[in-house]
Amino acid sequence: MPRAEEARQLRQQISTLLKEMELAVANRQWQRIRALDKRMVQLINECNKPEYQGLQAQLQPIIARQYRQLLGKIDAAKNELESKMQRHVSDKEGLEAYQASMDGRLW
Repeated sequence: MPRAEEARQLRQQISTLLKEMELAVANRQWQRIRALDKRMVQLINECNKPEYQGLQAQLQPIIARQYRQLLGKIDAAKNELESKMQRHVSDKEGLEAYQASMDGRLW
């Protein structure tokens, strides 16, 4: 029976970690996501041990689905940031052009 308790704890750790990752993505805590991901890899490796074969098969689709969702949110945040950066560059170029035209004017 100790294996059943260990499997339950492992399942709970993975569930908690997935929730923490979702919160970190929502808060754009990129370094935290990296650390949580490393911990997830450790837990998945633990699930891959022969004594947890059934657990691994059970959790794999859940973890894969959650990761797809997290990656989608990360990609959306990346696209939003790229868009903001592009607007910033465009605004800066416009301001520089305006400044150059004002510097060339005679009052």
